[in-house]
Order: sequence, then C-alpha cells, then structure tokens
Amino acid sequence: MRLSAKLPLAAAALAAFSIAATSLAGLTVSGDLSSRAAIEKLEALADARRNELRHYLTTVENDLRNLQAQKSVAKALTDLNGATAKIGDKAGSELQRRYINENPNPEDKRALYASAGVDDYDGLHARYHPFFRRFAEAHGYRDVLLANLSGTVVYSLNKKGNFAADLKDAAWKDTGLGRVFRDTAEGTDKSKLSFASYETYVSLSGRAAAFIAIPLESLDGKIGTLILELPDTRIAEIVGNRTGLGETGETILVNDDGFFLTDSAGTPDNDVLQGRIALENRPADNAILSSRIDNFRGEDAQLAATSLDSFGTRWTMVAVMTSREAFAAVTALRNWTLATALAVLAVALAIAIWYSRRLTRPITGLVTDMNRLAAGDAAIAGLGGNRKDEIGDMARSVVVFRDALLDRNRLETEAEETRVLIEEERQVRETSQTEVSRQISEAVDMLASGLARLAQGDLTVHIETPFGAGFDRLRSDFNQSLESLSLTLGDVKARSAQIDGETGEMRDAIGQLAKRTEHQAATLEEATAALGAITATIERTAKHASSATTIAAEAKASSERSGRVVMNAVCAMAQIEKGSAAISQIIGTINDIAFQTNLLALNAGVEAARAGEAGKGFAVVAHEVRELAQKSALAAREIKAIITTSTDEVAKGVSLVRAAGDALDEISGQIHAINEQTQQIATDARDQAADLQHINQTMVSLDGVTQQNNAMVEESTGMTHRLSSQASGLLDLVERFRTTPAERVDATAAETERLRLIA
Repeated sequence: MRLSAKLPLAAAALAAFSIAATSLAGLTVSGDLSSRAAIEKLEALADARRNELRHYLTTVENDLRNLQAQKSVAKALTDLNGATAKIGDKAGSELQRRYINENPNPEDKRALYASAGVDDYDGLHARYHPFFRRFAEAHGYRDVLLANLSGTVVYSLNKKGNFAADLKDAAWKDTGLGRVFRDTAEGTDKSKLSFASYETYVSLSGRAAAFIAIPLESLDGKIGTLILELPDTRIAEIVGNRTGLGETGETILVNDDGFFLTDSAGTPDNDVLQGRIALENRPADNAILSSRIDNFRGEDAQLAATSLDSFGTRWTMVAVMTSREAFAAVTALRNWTLATALAVLAVALAIAIWYSRRLTRPITGLVTDMNRLAAGDAAIAGLGGNRKDEIGDMARSVVVFRDALLDRNRLETEAEETRVLIEEERQVRETSQTEVSRQISEAVDMLASGLARLAQGDLTVHIETPFGAGFDRLRSDFNQSLESLSLTLGDVKARSAQIDGETGEMRDAIGQLAKRTEHQAATLEEATAALGAITATIERTAKHASSATTIAAEAKASSERSGRVVMNAVCAMAQIEKGSAAISQIIGTINDIAFQTNLLALNAGVEAARAGEAGKGFAVVAHEVRELAQKSALAAREIKAIITTSTDEVAKGVSLVRAAGDALDEISGQIHAINEQTQQIATDARDQAADLQHINQTMVSLDGVTQQNNAMVEESTGMTHRLSSQASGLLDLVERFRTTPAERVDATAAETERLRLIA
C-alpha cells in the first residue's frame, strides 16, 4: 500500500477508536442513571397514590363510625323496620312498587323522591330521607342502606335493585353485600367493620360496586346493619390523577387477580373488572416492586406496584408508563450522543485526511512529473518548488531537468521548420502563374454563356463543368442562385393560380353570408322585443310576492305575540297551582298541630284527674284547649276541602290555557312555513327578473354585433373583388418566366412559329 493511502487510514482509525470509546462510556453511564431515575419516578408516583387512597379509606371509616354513633340513625332503622312490619308479608314488593316502579324520577335521580304518601312508612321515610341524602351528597357515597337483623333492606337512598331485598336470600347471600351483612349482623362484636371489594351485581344494572358495613345497636343490643356503597368516582379521581405521568402513563388500582378496580383513561370503555394486568410477583406490605410488561396496549411498558390494605382486603396500586416515554430521556441522550460522536468523527476524519493529503500530495505530484519527464514529456507543472523542506529540493531538481529538455526540443524543431518552408516556397512560385491564367479564362467563358440564356428568361440553365480550385465557388453560387430563383417563381405562379380560384369561391361564400346575416338581424330584433315583455311581467310578479311576504311576516309576528301572552298565562296559572299546593301543606301542618294539641290536652286531663282536687282547674283548662284544638282541626279540614276544589279548578284552567298555547304554537308554525314559502317565491321571482334582464341586454348587444357583422361582410365582398383582380395581374406577369425544361421547349417552338409567320 502506498504512503498516500496509509497515512489517511491510520489517522481515521485512531480518531474513530478514540471517539467511539469515549461515547460508549458516557452513554452507558448516563443511560443507567436516566433509566433508574425514570423507574424511581414511577415508584414514587405509585407510593403517593397509595398514600392518598389509604388516607381516603380512613376518612370512609370515620364517616361510617360517626353515623353509627348518631342515635338518630339507629332510631331511623327501628322506626322504618316497625313500619315495614305493619305493611305485611309482601312488604318488599310493595315498597319496590312505591319507590322503584312508580317513582316519578329517572333511575339516576330516584333519591329525589321523598315519600309515596301511603302509610306510616312513607311518613317516616320523608322524615329521615333528607338527612341521609345530605350526608351522601356531602361525602360522595353512591348509596346508604339500612338492613334489619332478618336481612331485609328497609331503607335505600338511591332505590336500586337491592332496596327491600332479603340479603339472606340465595340471590344475595353469596355476594359481597350479603357477606358484609352476615359479618356485622352475626356475633356480639358491636364495632366490627366488614368490607366487600368490587364485584359485578346484576341487580345493580350490571355495574361493579364495593360495600362497607358496621352494626347498629339500641339499648336492647344489635338491631341491624348500616351499609355504605363506596364512591367509585372519588376513588377514580384519586387513582386516576395523571400528574407527573406524561402522555402514556397512568396509575391503576387492581385486586389480587390483577383486574382493574378503577376505570382507565387510556381506553374508551369502562375497565372496572374488565381490564387486567398480569403481575408475576406481588409486592410485600409497604414495599414497591418494579418490573417490565412486554405488551401493555400494544407497547412495552415499565411498571411500579405497591400493596394497600383496605379493611382487610389487599389491593395493589400500579403505576405504568410505556417504555418509549419512560426512557425518552435515555433515547434522546443516546441519539444526541451518537449524533455528536458522528459529527466529531466526521470532522476528525476530514481533518486527518486533509492533513495527510496535504503531506502526501506533493510527493505524488513529484513522482508523476518525474515519470512524464522520463518519457520525454516536458509539459510538467513542477509543483512543490516553493517548499522549504526536502520535497521542495527534489521539486526544484526536477524543474532543472525539464528546462534542459525543453531547450533541446525547441532547437531541433526550429531547424526542421526552416528547411521545409524554403522548399515549399520555391515550388509554389513555379506553378502558380500558369494555372491561374487558365482557370480565369475558362470561368469567364462559362459565366458569359449562362448569363446570356438568363437574359432570355431561361431559369433552367446550369454550369456543369467545374472551375479551377480558386474559382469553382463562382460556379456553385451561380447555379444555386438560379435554382433558388426558379423555385421561387414556380411557387409564385402556383400560388397566384390558387389565389385566383379561391377568391371566386370566397365571393360566393361572402354573398351567402351577407343574406344569412340580414335574416339573423331581423330575428334578433323580434326576440329582443319578446324578452322585454317577459321581463316586465316577471318584475310585476316579484313585486306582488314581496307584498305577500310582508303580510305573512306581520301575521307571524302577531301569532308569536299571542303565543307569548298564552305562555305568560300558563306560567301565572302554574304559580297559582304551586301556591295552592303550599297552602295545602300548611293546612296539613295546622291539622297535625291540632292533633298534637288535642293529644296533649287529653294527657293533661288524665294527669289532672290523677291530681284530684288540686288538678280540677287545670282539667278545665285542658278541656278548653282540647275543644279549641278540635275546632282548629275542623276549620283546617274545611279550608283544605275548599283549597282542594280551587286547585282542581286551577288545574283545569291550566290545561285549557296550555291547549290554547299549543294551538297558537301550531298556527305560528304554519304561518312561519307560509312566510318561508312566500319569501322563497319572491326570491325566485327576483332572480328570474334579473336573469331575463341580463338575457335582454345580451340580445340587444348581439343585435348590434350582428349589424356590425353585416357591414363587415359588405366590405369583405368589395375587398374580395379587388384581390381577385390583383391575382390575375400577378399571374400574367409571372407567366413570362420559364422554370422547367418543358416550358423552355414550348417557348422555343412558339418563337420559331412566330418567326415563320413573319417571314
């Protein structure tokens, strides 16, 4: 291998090895640190979400125990249980009919229905229901249940499929709800909590639910169970917090089998108990386990999991992020390092090759110059002569040899050129005079003969005999000139005859065109008059349609004003109806007060009787109070009857006014439709008038253009006659020339015949 190749290769190899080793070491260390930081971030997020959820579950336990401590909750269970018993054996189906089947609200708003107003149960339900509803709305619970020791759910806030159900029945006893009831209803432990994790309930519209329960007691011991349905929305907010998780990361709560307990934001469907993450190992208590998932929604992902104890049930908090995003910093660092290394390597290679070539190029050029000089080629550049090193000394020595070779070659060439030049000049002087004289004589004779025939109009003459070397160009130029002139005159003759024939046809065509143009102008005048009449008719139609549109709009406005008056009347009647209902409630309250007053007066009379003589005065007062209460109750019933009659009449008036409003709405809609149709007719009429006006203007313009075309046709006819006359004169002039041998024979015969006749 030559030195010019060895030096660049050595420099390039050294630069590549140095840069590759440095980049690999830096990339390995930085990649490990960045990967560990990404995994630690996932672990920290999983631990933070677990702590938030653990704190919330503590809040749930506190809420449940606070409800247990309130005597009104236990009293509500006792009262509702007693009222349920009064309904009879079919209490469950009856309560479901009242509060589920006949509930006036949709399924998700059944909690707004406070009382069916049938018996004591409904009155107690109306008393306790607002308290439980406020509690659930304040803390976000999905449902509040009260179950007696027999397993009957005597109260449910949202009246789902578990309301009035028997939790000891086969359909419920093996469910999570049935288990939490048994755990808290059986035994003597009055503070035991029982929790059932998420599972699917068919009677709850097939959705997943989790329940937590605690016993309720009175002075006689356990009386039943208080059950709360966990708020999955609040838990999903805690678990689904995506802060710090980027675009593909999320935290998911799973059970021991890996099934989702919260909905994932990464899929459009509900993932609760549907999605699953297969965890090979479970993290120990309060420990964090990191691993990799090969296929999480089509991509490799990094996972950090930590366990959570939820009332004796083990849950796992999983933080997951695709490897692509988790190691995005590592990938960016790797790409940046490789790009930088390649750029530095390219620069280093360029510098190494440049320096090596700068060192070896003069040597290569010097070797090339020496080889060419040895072969007798003295046209070398002598590069490197200005260098101050050994290469410069060698280059200057080669230049000395080159100059010596150039001097020798120059002397030999000059001597040979001088000898040849002297010999050529001598021969030329001897032969030039004779040859030139002969060639001039021959050329003059031939040119004179050709010009004589040309003067007679014969353009077919040619000089075939070549002239001398110095004069043959005269012969070729003469022949080419005659040929060009002959072709030109022949073409002129043919075109003159063609023009003469075509001008005749043009005269006939222009005459016919003039007749048709006159007929077209007359037709256009008639069409223009007809279009003007149609345009005036369409304009009158558009004016009438505009007037009809205005009248329809006024009718529509009147209908709308009437509709608003009726709606105001409906609103006023509705307010009267609401006022009547409110007065009825007030009368009911007065009736209850009278009843309680009567009861108190009766009790006072009993106590006065027990007191004997000392209580006689009090007994008289109690008797008067009782009579007053009875009169108040009687008056309240009479007022209630009157108000009930008024309410019925108001309801009839509301129905009639609403019917009138519906009729006016229908009339308004029809008037609106008529108005739209009339507006459309007016718009179409205006468009037609505008289009016909445009067509009328176009026809007028076309009539003017036709008149102009008629005048131009007359001018073209005159010009055609003049052109025909000029073409005939041109043909007569050209006929004087002969451009073919046949014409030349005919001309000679005609000339001979003319001379014979003269003789």
